[in-house]
Amino acid sequence: MVRRENIESLDLLLRDLCNPDMPFGGKVFRLTENIRAKEDPMYASFLLSLGNGQLQSPENSYVQLPEHIIKYCAPDENPVSTLAATIFPEINVPGVDSSIFNERAIITPMNEDVDAINEHMIGMFPGVPTTYVSFDSVLDDNCTIYPTEFLNSLCPGEMSPHKLELKIGSPVILLRNLAPSKGMCNGTRLICRGFLPNSIVCEISSGHYKGTFYFVPRVNLRPSASSKYPFQFERKQFPLKLSFAMTVNKSQGQTLNRVLVYLPCPCFSHGQLYVALSRAKRSAKVTVYMPQPSAAILKSSVKNIVSYNEGHFAKILPSDIQLLRDDMIMKPQYVPLDKLTPKTNKYKIKVKVKEKSPAKYPGTKKAFQKLVFEDDEGNKIRDTLFDDEIENFEHILEHEKEYIIADAPVRNTNALYRHK
Repeated sequence: MVRRENIESLDLLLRDLCNPDMPFGGKVFRLTENIRAKEDPMYASFLLSLGNGQLQSPENSYVQLPEHIIKYCAPDENPVSTLAATIFPEINVPGVDSSIFNERAIITPMNEDVDAINEHMIGMFPGVPTTYVSFDSVLDDNCTIYPTEFLNSLCPGEMSPHKLELKIGSPVILLRNLAPSKGMCNGTRLICRGFLPNSIVCEISSGHYKGTFYFVPRVNLRPSASSKYPFQFERKQFPLKLSFAMTVNKSQGQTLNRVLVYLPCPCFSHGQLYVALSRAKRSAKVTVYMPQPSAAILKSSVKNIVSYNEGHFAKILPSDIQLLRDDMIMKPQYVPLDKLTPKTNKYKIKVKVKEKSPAKYPGTKKAFQKLVFEDDEGNKIRDTLFDDEIENFEHILEHEKEYIIADAPVRNTNALYRHK
């Protein structure tokens, strides 16, 4: 991962050179190469196409993976035992080197599968277990509707379990920012080195602070709003979770030498499959373990979720910045302004800002600002910005500068805001 100081230095430099009031001077960057996999050019090209959605269509979300990275679960086998034997064959050997947990991991989409794998792995791991039990309580529960036993059974993905079972040398991942300046951030991978009644001695196992020891205290944890519980509860526990296996989302930013992607169910959100497959530097170091697909699905095919509307946030772009590539916006065609109608979609036009009026604030009605664009053929089209759009585009749309507009909706303007 990149040091924070490097990002901040780039931000300051671009603010000095371009626009001091906008992050990175108002410049937008897009990664066009998978740097992690550059040692394997064919795999890097595959990952880039996968992330951009070029290997599928909106009608068919299945993509075909390289056959040499696929392994199928037998119907009668215990998949968790097979995963352990595949990625950590030396797991039950006394004195196992803890550095292997920094180089390898099992990655899967669902928290339930992560918890099941970690529970199995810590049972196989040599050593005497130490168990820390949390204290759970409901906030503002005057009637004691929810018993403590029920709260103990809850384990949202972003919280530690009620019973945290650990062993010396076992790998864990930090779930909260404790000391970012010392490398103790949400997602930091650690190795347990000692257990005390009110703290756990951990060693940072990767990154710039590798080898640093830290005493992890108990903290108050609350589930995020996305958990959608009908009540708010609090758990006092160490902000740690075993990391033999981790979710795809939690693996972002990690670089591993050996990755086993376990897919008992398909990935369910944008870019998850790309994130999982791009944790290693070479395809030879990646294994995808999944159930045998049905006869209706091609062999070695898995479901990939890609949002084809991802470019909607930047419909108007400076022409000297190639942010939206043709293949990412479904190959739109250049059209002249006089051919645009409210039914036009998948298009691009090159225009110049010919008029930009001051923003107007008509009493209780919407604030608006009028614009006029002109294409290379002299055709003109009027546009109106409202409320927050005025501020958002203030430093982007400048008079007499050229821009590319891609897939912006075209509609008839309300009579109140029409240009006179």
